Amino acid sequence: GDHCAWSGITCNAEKKVTTVVIEDFGIEGTFPQSLSKLTELTTLTTDGNSLAGTISDGVCNKNNIQIVGDETNCPNNVGTDGCCAAVRLTDPSPYLINLVSSEMNIDASDCSLLPDLERNVCNFMKDDENHYVFGDDQYPDSFPYESWLKERVVLAEMNFGTTLSSNSWINTGDHCAWSGITCNAEKKVTTVVIEDFGIEGTFPQSLSKLTELTTLTTDGNSLAGTISDGVCNKNNIQIVGDETNCPNNVGTDGCCAAVRLTDPSPYLINLVSSEMNIDASDCSLLPDLERNVCNFMKDDENHYVFGDDQYPDS
Repeated sequence: GDHCAWSGITCNAEKKVTTVVIEDFGIEGTFPQSLSKLTELTTLTTDGNSLAGTISDGVCNKNNIQIVGDETNCPNNVGTDGCCAAVRLTDPSPYLINLVSSEMNIDASDCSLLPDLERNVCNFMKDDENHYVFGDDQYPDSFPYESWLKERVVLAEMNFGTTLSSNSWINTGDHCAWSGITCNAEKKVTTVVIEDFGIEGTFPQSLSKLTELTTLTTDGNSLAGTISDGVCNKNNIQIVGDETNCPNNVGTDGCCAAVRLTDPSPYLINLVSSEMNIDASDCSLLPDLERNVCNFMKDDENHYVFGDDQYPDS
């Protein structure tokens, strides 16, 4: 029959092929370079196959052509201008393997060989199905895919490096919609608010890679370690954290614009010990007067004059 009626083929009134759509045909072989001879071709969709080779310049350079292809065929990466207007990741994805290896300074070709944290992040990031926020599994070049994915690595590290992972915080949707995360129009993370999540683990140092981060609120958790200089020194950033994470004490200028006391509070223990010339680590061992003052002063809840339990540096 007329090839203009073949599956995936559309022709114009002059019987010239304008559209070739062989998406998800599952075909194998070599990418057909002779498609460049279809002089009126304006739409070419070849993703979801296992074709070897790159789409030729003769096809890429056609006027006004819209191409959707697998990453192994498209000359441009996902999220970048080039031959393919939209790119579909493959499984396994060379692009994801290279990106994860570079961002985490690991060899992501075999996640099973990595320590727990790196293995979990690697497995999540390498699975292309974890990042399809578009219904057609294709990433248009209008979406800032590379920077979005790099920041997704940071959030995955925070998830798997703490007990956030047990709270079903991470999911396959756009991380800009995850609980406590806000992004700007360019899909760059600007806000991370995980206040009172009750999470444990190590304070995520890789947050410094979030280049547009302006608000970080992490108080009300049990994270170990200090907020890094890379985070503290970001321009115009507002940080609220627990005293065990903030480099500056409550009421002092420094990394955290507001500090929340913990229970027990090392700051209060040191302050009471110094002011009363006692050892405030165990109030029960002190005489009546000192014991009563010690117990009152060591209880952080006795000093929250702000509704949010945070003490601003002002």
